[in-house]
Amino acid sequence: MNQYNLNRLYLRNLILNTSFIICSISYLAIPVKAQVTSDNTTSSNVEQVENVTQITGGEKAKNNLFHSFEQFSIPEGTEAMFKNATDIENIFTRITGDDISNINGILSTQGDANFFLINPNGIFFGENAQLNVGGSFIASTAESIEFEDGSKFSTNDDEALLTVSFPIGLGFGSNPGSIEINGNQNKTTLSENDNLSGLSVQPQKL
Repeated sequence: MNQYNLNRLYLRNLILNTSFIICSISYLAIPVKAQVTSDNTTSSNVEQVENVTQITGGEKAKNNLFHSFEQFSIPEGTEAMFKNATDIENIFTRITGDDISNINGILSTQGDANFFLINPNGIFFGENAQLNVGGSFIASTAESIEFEDGSKFSTNDDEALLTVSFPIGLGFGSNPGSIEINGNQNKTTLSENDNLSGLSVQPQKL
């Protein structure tokens, strides 16, 4: 092989290797983000700021706030932050899609609001899951949350619910998904049928 061909081969390999390095660096620079997608039945806004997914809007009824998502998962190293007004007492969040909610990052809210999460497909809490919730946290595979006035906030309903009533119960479907919690710092109490092995939460918050 003559010197000209050797130079061409060297240059081609250099370009290929450089392209690989650039692609690798670009891939590593992409921030991991929470997998939160609105289903457009509520005015929930989802904005990504580095590895924090900021959630604003929703439908407000006095001190109740309603959010509805097609999917809701928080991978390790990410945070889903609900930036609610501090006068909100209850945040109701339903998942209307077909995916399990995998919580392995940080879920946080503002103020002392109670947080309700329902996903009939199932909810999985990984060993890195953290809750920064000022009030109580309720996660369920129920299909709906029932209120004193007879209304329901259902995962099967395409419309948002606006009620100032107090939640009194949960409505389950015929085949609800499971709740699984993995970790070594769990302080929760679940039913005997739940798979329970740990979750890290703020002291005295659950």
